Amino acid sequence: MMNRDDRVRTAILRHALRARPINREPLAAETRLTPKDVEEALGALHEVGAIYLRDGAVVAAYPFSFVPTLHRVIIAGVTTYANCAVDALAVPPMVDESAQVSSACGHCGVPVTVAMRGGRVVEAQPAAPVIFHPDRDCCAPGPAVLTRCPHIQFFCDHDHAARWRDTHRELRGALLELADAAAFAGRHFDAAIRAVREAGDDHSRRSRAADRGGGL
Repeated sequence: MMNRDDRVRTAILRHALRARPINREPLAAETRLTPKDVEEALGALHEVGAIYLRDGAVVAAYPFSFVPTLHRVIIAGVTTYANCAVDALAVPPMVDESAQVSSACGHCGVPVTVAMRGGRVVEAQPAAPVIFHPDRDCCAPGPAVLTRCPHIQFFCDHDHAARWRDTHRELRGALLELADAAAFAGRHFDAAIRAVREAGDDHSRRSRAADRGGGL
């Protein structure tokens, strides 16, 4: 059974997946916690870096952003936002549906789109984009959404990534092929992905039981 903080984080991620705003009262109702418990959980999640609060509002709950970014994920007609290229690739595995990741090349600005089904890359345009992933110790200290995420970008290809890196020599990191980046995203966010999927399965079971007039 999830502890208090995990319950609140999972509820936040489920709201983000449906592009719903984060309000304390709905979180309390969904998690069956008191508003005070929810408030304390938000503070604890911020402290450990699972979410980022600004003036008390949830701005980011990794991998999601609650403010528009360059990195969009569209699932069943609903558009959500991610903090960076890798975060965007971690969203489709949360559902068993087709998804489209939309972003842009960090060098030339040309649109980059990635069609996914779960954690599997189905198609990409351009055909072979790459992702720059900075070393953990090469960025300034602070919340990842402010220090690392701005540098984790898609590029049309290795050539465009190399040109961008020529102007950002202070950044150390690796270039990831798209499939490798998707696999990395899946591993990095494995716990969050499993929690969201399991919560969705539980919700579906409860809905079916209610339709039958039964319960769990």
